[in-house]
Amino acid sequence: LHFARTPSLSPRECLERLRSILSPHEIARGERIRRDSAARSFFVAHALLRSVLARELSTTPAALGFASDDFGKPLIVTNGATHVPEFSLTHTDGIVACIVATDRRVGVDAEPIDARDGIAEMIDRVLSRAERAALSTLDTNARGARLVEIWTIKEAYAKALGKGLSIPFPMIEVAFDRTRAIAVETSEDIDRDPTAWRFQTFTPTREHVVSTAVENVANDEADVVFEEHEFPFIGA
Repeated sequence: LHFARTPSLSPRECLERLRSILSPHEIARGERIRRDSAARSFFVAHALLRSVLARELSTTPAALGFASDDFGKPLIVTNGATHVPEFSLTHTDGIVACIVATDRRVGVDAEPIDARDGIAEMIDRVLSRAERAALSTLDTNARGARLVEIWTIKEAYAKALGKGLSIPFPMIEVAFDRTRAIAVETSEDIDRDPTAWRFQTFTPTREHVVSTAVENVANDEADVVFEEHEFPFIGA
Protein backbone atom coordinates (compact mmCIF):
# COMPACT_ATOMS: atom_id res chain seq x y z
CA LEU A 1 0.00 0.00 0.00
CA HIS A 2 1.53 3.28 -1.12
CA PHE A 3 0.36 6.59 0.27
CA ALA A 4 1.33 10.25 0.35
CA ARG A 5 0.13 13.36 2.11
CA THR A 6 -1.04 16.06 -0.25
CA PRO A 7 1.20 19.16 -0.19
CA SER A 8 0.01 22.60 0.86
CA LEU A 9 0.18 23.91 -2.70
CA SER A 10 -2.49 25.24 -5.02
CA PRO A 11 -3.81 22.85 -7.70
CA ARG A 12 -1.95 24.87 -10.33
CA GLU A 13 1.32 24.62 -8.41
CA CYS A 14 0.83 20.85 -8.04
CA LEU A 15 0.11 20.53 -11.74
CA GLU A 16 3.22 22.45 -12.73
CA ARG A 17 5.33 20.12 -10.59
CA LEU A 18 3.67 17.00 -12.03
CA ARG A 19 2.77 17.99 -15.58
CA SER A 20 5.65 16.03 -17.13
CA ILE A 21 4.29 12.66 -15.96
CA LEU A 22 0.53 13.21 -16.26
CA SER A 23 -1.39 12.56 -19.47
CA PRO A 24 -3.34 15.29 -21.29
CA HIS A 25 -6.54 13.46 -20.30
CA GLU A 26 -5.58 13.47 -16.60
CA ILE A 27 -4.65 17.14 -16.75
CA ALA A 28 -7.95 18.03 -18.41
CA ARG A 29 -9.95 16.04 -15.84
CA GLY A 30 -8.14 17.67 -12.94
CA GLU A 31 -8.61 21.16 -14.35
CA ARG A 32 -12.37 20.59 -14.52
CA ILE A 33 -12.55 19.95 -10.77
CA ARG A 34 -13.74 23.14 -9.10
CA ARG A 35 -12.87 22.50 -5.45
CA ASP A 36 -9.18 23.23 -4.90
CA SER A 37 -8.53 20.45 -2.40
CA ALA A 38 -10.18 17.86 -4.66
CA ALA A 39 -8.23 19.02 -7.73
CA ARG A 40 -4.97 18.96 -5.78
CA SER A 41 -5.68 15.43 -4.52
CA PHE A 42 -6.57 14.27 -8.04
CA PHE A 43 -3.27 15.45 -9.54
CA VAL A 44 -1.20 14.05 -6.66
CA ALA A 45 -3.02 10.69 -6.65
CA HIS A 46 -2.53 10.06 -10.36
CA ALA A 47 1.10 11.09 -10.17
CA LEU A 48 1.67 8.73 -7.23
CA LEU A 49 0.02 5.87 -9.11
CA ARG A 50 2.15 6.47 -12.19
CA SER A 51 5.29 6.63 -10.07
CA VAL A 52 4.53 3.36 -8.28
CA LEU A 53 3.47 1.44 -11.38
CA ALA A 54 6.45 2.70 -13.37
CA ARG A 55 8.74 1.27 -10.73
CA GLU A 56 6.86 -2.05 -10.79
CA LEU A 57 6.99 -2.29 -14.59
CA SER A 58 10.52 -0.88 -15.09
CA THR A 59 9.35 2.01 -17.24
CA THR A 60 8.82 5.75 -16.88
CA PRO A 61 5.68 7.27 -15.32
CA ALA A 62 4.80 9.22 -18.45
CA ALA A 63 5.01 6.08 -20.61
CA LEU A 64 2.08 4.37 -18.92
CA GLY A 65 -1.28 4.22 -20.67
CA PHE A 66 -4.63 3.69 -18.97
CA ALA A 67 -8.16 2.72 -19.96
CA SER A 68 -11.34 1.89 -18.05
CA ASP A 69 -13.66 -1.09 -18.26
CA ASP A 70 -17.47 -0.86 -18.41
CA PHE A 71 -17.67 -0.29 -14.64
CA GLY A 72 -15.01 2.42 -14.61
CA LYS A 73 -12.23 0.23 -13.19
CA PRO A 74 -8.89 1.57 -14.47
CA LEU A 75 -6.57 -0.75 -16.41
CA ILE A 76 -2.99 -0.43 -17.63
CA VAL A 77 -2.86 -0.53 -21.42
CA THR A 78 0.23 -0.91 -23.58
CA ASN A 79 0.04 -1.48 -27.33
CA GLY A 80 -3.66 -2.24 -27.03
CA ALA A 81 -3.27 -4.96 -24.37
CA THR A 82 -4.01 -4.89 -20.66
CA HIS A 83 -1.36 -5.97 -18.19
CA VAL A 84 -0.80 -6.83 -14.58
CA PRO A 85 -0.33 -5.64 -11.93
CA GLU A 86 -3.73 -5.22 -10.38
CA PHE A 87 -4.13 -1.86 -8.69
CA SER A 88 -6.60 0.46 -7.01
CA LEU A 89 -6.44 4.20 -6.36
CA THR A 90 -8.07 6.52 -3.83
CA HIS A 91 -7.77 10.19 -2.95
CA THR A 92 -9.41 12.45 -0.42
CA ASP A 93 -8.60 15.70 1.35
CA GLY A 94 -5.12 15.42 2.82
CA ILE A 95 -4.07 11.96 1.62
CA VAL A 96 -3.82 9.82 -1.52
CA ALA A 97 -3.14 6.09 -1.73
CA CYS A 98 -2.84 3.20 -4.13
CA ILE A 99 -2.50 -0.54 -3.64
CA VAL A 100 -0.71 -2.80 -6.13
CA ALA A 101 -0.54 -6.60 -6.44
CA THR A 102 0.77 -8.91 -9.15
CA ASP A 103 -1.38 -11.98 -8.56
CA ARG A 104 -4.69 -11.01 -6.97
CA ARG A 105 -7.48 -8.45 -7.00
CA VAL A 106 -7.11 -5.52 -4.63
CA GLY A 107 -9.05 -2.42 -3.60
CA VAL A 108 -8.40 0.60 -1.41
CA ASP A 109 -10.41 3.52 -0.10
CA ALA A 110 -9.53 6.47 2.14
CA GLU A 111 -11.69 8.98 3.95
CA PRO A 112 -11.11 11.70 6.55
CA ILE A 113 -12.23 10.60 9.99
CA ASP A 114 -14.53 13.64 10.11
CA ALA A 115 -16.38 12.31 7.03
CA ARG A 116 -18.63 10.43 9.45
CA ASP A 117 -21.20 13.25 9.48
CA GLY A 118 -21.64 13.15 5.71
CA ILE A 119 -21.83 9.35 5.64
CA ALA A 120 -24.37 9.38 8.47
CA GLU A 121 -26.72 11.39 6.26
CA MET A 122 -26.69 8.49 3.76
CA ILE A 123 -26.95 5.72 6.35
CA ASP A 124 -30.05 4.08 4.84
CA ARG A 125 -28.30 3.87 1.47
CA VAL A 126 -25.07 2.52 2.96
CA LEU A 127 -25.83 0.14 5.82
CA SER A 128 -27.78 -3.08 6.18
CA ARG A 129 -30.30 -3.54 8.98
CA ALA A 130 -27.80 -5.68 10.93
CA GLU A 131 -25.08 -3.04 10.57
CA ARG A 132 -27.40 -0.32 11.84
CA ALA A 133 -28.30 -2.50 14.81
CA ALA A 134 -24.62 -3.13 15.62
CA LEU A 135 -23.84 0.60 15.40
CA SER A 136 -26.64 1.41 17.83
CA THR A 137 -24.79 -0.48 20.60
CA LEU A 138 -21.75 1.85 20.39
CA ASP A 139 -21.25 5.25 21.99
CA THR A 140 -21.29 8.35 19.79
CA ASN A 141 -17.56 8.58 19.11
CA ALA A 142 -17.13 4.86 18.46
CA ARG A 143 -20.21 4.87 16.23
CA GLY A 144 -18.79 7.62 14.03
CA ALA A 145 -15.40 5.92 13.69
CA ARG A 146 -17.01 2.55 12.89
CA LEU A 147 -19.24 4.15 10.26
CA VAL A 148 -16.19 5.48 8.38
CA GLU A 149 -14.51 2.07 8.63
CA ILE A 150 -17.56 0.29 7.21
CA TRP A 151 -17.90 2.79 4.38
CA THR A 152 -14.25 2.50 3.34
CA ILE A 153 -14.31 -1.31 3.54
CA LYS A 154 -17.33 -1.41 1.25
CA GLU A 155 -15.72 1.04 -1.18
CA ALA A 156 -12.46 -0.95 -1.25
CA TYR A 157 -14.32 -4.24 -1.77
CA ALA A 158 -16.48 -2.83 -4.57
CA LYS A 159 -13.37 -1.47 -6.31
CA ALA A 160 -11.57 -4.80 -5.98
CA LEU A 161 -14.56 -6.63 -7.47
CA GLY A 162 -14.46 -4.18 -10.36
CA LYS A 163 -18.09 -3.17 -9.89
CA GLY A 164 -17.73 0.16 -8.11
CA LEU A 165 -20.85 2.03 -7.06
CA SER A 166 -23.06 -0.25 -9.17
CA ILE A 167 -23.29 -2.46 -6.06
CA PRO A 168 -26.05 -1.52 -3.58
CA PHE A 169 -23.99 -1.02 -0.43
CA PRO A 170 -26.65 -2.37 1.99
CA MET A 171 -26.16 -5.73 0.22
CA ILE A 172 -22.56 -5.82 1.49
CA GLU A 173 -22.66 -6.55 5.21
CA VAL A 174 -19.56 -5.80 7.31
CA ALA A 175 -19.10 -7.16 10.84
CA PHE A 176 -16.33 -6.76 13.41
CA ASP A 177 -15.71 -9.29 16.15
CA ARG A 178 -14.21 -8.51 19.57
CA THR A 179 -10.67 -8.75 18.15
CA ARG A 180 -11.61 -6.33 15.33
CA ALA A 181 -11.36 -9.11 12.76
CA ILE A 182 -13.52 -8.14 9.80
CA ALA A 183 -16.01 -10.43 8.07
CA VAL A 184 -18.08 -9.57 5.02
CA GLU A 185 -21.24 -11.20 3.72
CA THR A 186 -23.02 -10.50 0.45
CA SER A 187 -25.18 -12.18 -2.18
CA GLU A 188 -23.87 -14.64 -4.77
CA ASP A 189 -24.84 -12.13 -7.46
CA ILE A 190 -22.16 -9.80 -6.11
CA ASP A 191 -19.50 -12.31 -5.03
CA ARG A 192 -19.74 -16.10 -4.80
CA ASP A 193 -17.19 -16.29 -1.97
CA PRO A 194 -16.74 -13.14 0.13
CA THR A 195 -14.76 -15.24 2.65
CA ALA A 196 -11.94 -15.41 0.09
CA TRP A 197 -10.87 -11.86 0.97
CA ARG A 198 -8.87 -10.18 3.68
CA PHE A 199 -10.21 -6.82 4.86
CA GLN A 200 -8.18 -4.40 6.96
CA THR A 201 -8.44 -0.82 8.18
CA PHE A 202 -5.53 1.49 8.97
CA THR A 203 -4.97 5.02 10.25
CA PRO A 204 -1.83 6.20 8.42
CA THR A 205 -2.46 9.70 9.77
CA ARG A 206 -4.44 10.92 12.76
CA GLU A 207 -7.02 12.41 10.40
CA HIS A 208 -7.64 9.54 7.97
CA VAL A 209 -8.93 5.98 7.70
CA VAL A 210 -7.68 3.74 4.88
CA SER A 211 -9.26 0.34 4.22
CA THR A 212 -8.09 -2.43 1.92
CA ALA A 213 -9.66 -5.49 0.33
CA VAL A 214 -7.13 -8.11 -0.79
CA GLU A 215 -8.13 -11.37 -2.45
CA ASN A 216 -6.78 -14.63 -1.01
CA VAL A 217 -5.29 -16.80 -3.77
CA ALA A 218 -4.86 -20.55 -3.17
CA ASN A 219 -5.52 -19.97 0.55
CA ASP A 220 -2.63 -17.49 0.65
CA GLU A 221 -3.32 -14.34 2.67
CA ALA A 222 -1.07 -11.53 1.49
CA ASP A 223 0.19 -9.01 4.01
CA VAL A 224 -0.36 -5.33 3.29
CA VAL A 225 2.96 -3.48 3.46
CA PHE A 226 2.95 0.31 3.87
CA GLU A 227 5.24 2.69 2.01
CA GLU A 228 4.96 6.45 2.38
CA HIS A 229 6.07 8.58 -0.58
CA GLU A 230 7.24 12.15 -0.63
CA PHE A 231 5.80 14.61 -3.15
CA PRO A 232 6.57 15.09 -6.08
CA PHE A 233 7.58 11.40 -6.56
CA ILE A 234 9.95 9.78 -9.05
CA GLY A 235 9.95 10.96 -12.63
CA ALA A 236 8.22 14.26 -11.91
